[in-house]
Amino acid sequence: MKDNMKWNKRIMSVVGFQEAVHTLADKIPKGKYQYVFGIPRGGLIVAVYLSHRLNLELLTDRSMEMIEDPDSILVVDDLVDTGKTLKTYDIHFDTATIFYKPRSEIIPTYFIYETEDWVIFPYENPDEKPNREPFESV
Repeated sequence: MKDNMKWNKRIMSVVGFQEAVHTLADKIPKGKYQYVFGIPRGGLIVAVYLSHRLNLELLTDRSMEMIEDPDSILVVDDLVDTGKTLKTYDIHFDTATIFYKPRSEIIPTYFIYETEDWVIFPYENPDEKPNREPFESV
């Protein structure tokens, strides 16, 4: 990473994470989806919370292939940064994330916060170093 570029680190507490998932659940229309799929790793945690909060069946990769109606599936992740991961699902499914970074190739169907920060979730190592450079405005 270049020395002159630094991430603003945003550490999310457990309570902050729970509140964000509840806010995200409130944005998702009730009854629109039957299933939720979480992109491993952070998305799986969000998906478990949403499955309980919205009373949706939690899917695994293999079970997704067996669903005939893709409109009944919501794909979730904790954060969309570049959009490369979420983009592989965005073509067929609605998507939801807690955080969205404006540099992303896609905008999730539902999200709570827009940020440029390096977000550390309560289930992550707070000492972890970013694996990419921060967005540099032109």
